Amino acid sequence: MPSRDCCPDRGAPPSQPSRCGPAGEVAPGQGDRPRFPGIEEVEGRLVYDVMLERLAPARGDYESDPDNADNIIWYGRRTAYAGDYRGAIEIFSEGIEKFPADARMKEILVDAAAIAEATARSVTYYPRYPGTYAWRDTEGTWVVPFADHDSSWIEGGARKIECQLYYHYNCIVVTPAMAAAPGPGKGSEYVFASLDSEKRILEGSKSYQMTLPANVPVADFWAITLYDTQTRSQLQTDQQFPTLDTYTKGLRANEDGSYTIYFGPEAPAGKESNWLQTIAGKSFFVCLRMYGPTEPWIEGSWRPGDVELVG
Repeated sequence: MPSRDCCPDRGAPPSQPSRCGPAGEVAPGQGDRPRFPGIEEVEGRLVYDVMLERLAPARGDYESDPDNADNIIWYGRRTAYAGDYRGAIEIFSEGIEKFPADARMKEILVDAAAIAEATARSVTYYPRYPGTYAWRDTEGTWVVPFADHDSSWIEGGARKIECQLYYHYNCIVVTPAMAAAPGPGKGSEYVFASLDSEKRILEGSKSYQMTLPANVPVADFWAITLYDTQTRSQLQTDQQFPTLDTYTKGLRANEDGSYTIYFGPEAPAGKESNWLQTIAGKSFFVCLRMYGPTEPWIEGSWRPGDVELVG
């Protein structure tokens, strides 16, 4: 997938063809509707332009009467729809200051925040959209932060809300170069695991292991990092960094060239070099980064092993 600027204010299309198969092929989870990426992109752009046109008066209304609550809401929506999320946050924040919530509304907002958090965590652990799973393997445990390797989250003119929610709850920066490698040996791709091989949530008090088969298909290097599911930041442990990678000194390969990586509160005897510490009472997730992924990764003929519970 070529890297492109997806900001609508600079004229770039709001969607990109996903890697779900060639044009005309029926993609899993899409029923009997054939995919024609080029046509869908044009259709998505037309719908997108129509919506922006309908929301266009919101800016004038807001500028003429910025103290009107409806104008703030509609201009904020228009700004968000145009892709300027930071600008939308500023507009809505201004509205909150102008129209402070009463006790009843505060209670509603507190409940809404709790429901939103629970929804985001549910989507993180058990995604429903097939394209969220790596190589669309819905029986597997590895997921991709960019569903269908698409950084627009738009299909057929509609936004894939759950897919976008998954990404923004767990990650920060958005760029097409992270969504899909622009070619073999170029860019980077990522997969996450929040569950073990039996689809159970990873717990910091337990011990796990996972295997990277021999000949990890990267032109540059690979890295495994542990993250805190509450903060979505790197897990804070006694180790300097919760990461192992190609360049980790002392990392041991198995006789067949594969690597076994261990996670748990204590290192297995003799496996300290291949161990990442976890914290009892705190869940975590695993991120595998592939820098310069090559054909076996892109095609799915090489895949990381699941995270397995060992104790």
